[in-house]
Amino acid sequence: MSETSEIIIVVIRLVMAVVAAVVTVFLVPWLKGNVVPWLKEKRLYQLVKYFVMAAEKLASTGVISKAAKLDYVVSLLTKYGYSVDAPVRAMIEAAVEELDVLAGNVAHSITGGDADDSGQQTDPEVSAGT
Repeated sequence: MSETSEIIIVVIRLVMAVVAAVVTVFLVPWLKGNVVPWLKEKRLYQLVKYFVMAAEKLASTGVISKAAKLDYVVSLLTKYGYSVDAPVRAMIEAAVEELDVLAGNVAHSITGGDADDSGQQTDPEVSAGT
């Protein structure tokens, strides 16, 4: 090989080593500090949603009482090693609200009409005052 080719190869290897060092020093800690906690929170919220859906289903079939749904979700989270503090309780409430909204959307698409806040079907002509 020519001397120029060898110099180019050495420079390329040096640049690759510097890039690897920069990734190791800056990118990996940033990922650990920002991305990993976000992924853990996302996984926790998915678990909360599954547990809330399970509690709702068990309550609707009479396996657990409606009052015991929150206790059921909390016990499952505790069983999987999560401490249930205020942010986790907020996630539970958000998951319940999300499930209620989804149920309302399904009811709306099935009936084809509007439902008021109480979930009662409203007649568009009556509510319009005609």
